Amino acid sequence: MVLVLCVWIINKFISFLKLQWGRLSIEAIVELLYGFDYSLYRLWLQIYGEPDETDAVIFNELPRRCRFRHVSANCPKKYCETCRVDRVIMYINRAKVSIDIAHLTFSHTTFYYAIASAWLRGVNIRLVTDSQMIYARGSLVQRLIAAEMPARCSPVHVMMHHKFCIIDGDDRVLQLDREEHRVHSRLWRRKGYVMTGSLNWTKLGTGSNYENVVVTSNRVVNELYQKLFDDMWEYFPVLNMTSFRTKTHANNAPDIVCMPWKFWQ
Repeated sequence: MVLVLCVWIINKFISFLKLQWGRLSIEAIVELLYGFDYSLYRLWLQIYGEPDETDAVIFNELPRRCRFRHVSANCPKKYCETCRVDRVIMYINRAKVSIDIAHLTFSHTTFYYAIASAWLRGVNIRLVTDSQMIYARGSLVQRLIAAEMPARCSPVHVMMHHKFCIIDGDDRVLQLDREEHRVHSRLWRRKGYVMTGSLNWTKLGTGSNYENVVVTSNRVVNELYQKLFDDMWEYFPVLNMTSFRTKTHANNAPDIVCMPWKFWQ
């Protein structure tokens, strides 16, 4: 299998050179290097493999926070809300290229700051959410939209009830590499994850409910979830600042649903 793949790579390289030799442009050279780099990456996986990484984070209502000073590495509580939230945030902080988020609702400030931090350090982020839950009390979706984060929402007659997040997925990284005309693929320096389960990113979910988050780096699972996300991204309507209503109090004082235009306010 490895020998066949090596021969295929060499033939591809030779055929491309023959085709482009007379009119080899900068774009053609970039395409050549990029294609060879990706093929080499696939060959590396065939030879050495990459074991799947799997994790499960269980939330329940037993204890909430540690009463004393919290130290994640040596927390005495078996079920500590802070520890469990930090464990989920750890995977978000590992993102190097992209994060695709599909969540029913989003109001937990710790998750918000992790996503905002990733956005500010240059991670490409897309958000798909429910069209009605964006108006729920405490929703932080408006802040992300105000920072010009691209988003889609479900049509009004259906509920977008998914709770999953794709971090540095293979297909998404390759897509961004092609769009940015990169010479080499960023697949080498990241690991893709899918986080899914019952947990909404809310304080009620992490502090009171019985919930679960399953994290896996399995490429087959990653590809399936990426296809699901891309389908929603293609067919769902765009969510932007003009999508939010402006309410008015009885005393005519405006109550703007959209949040301030700065992340950290």
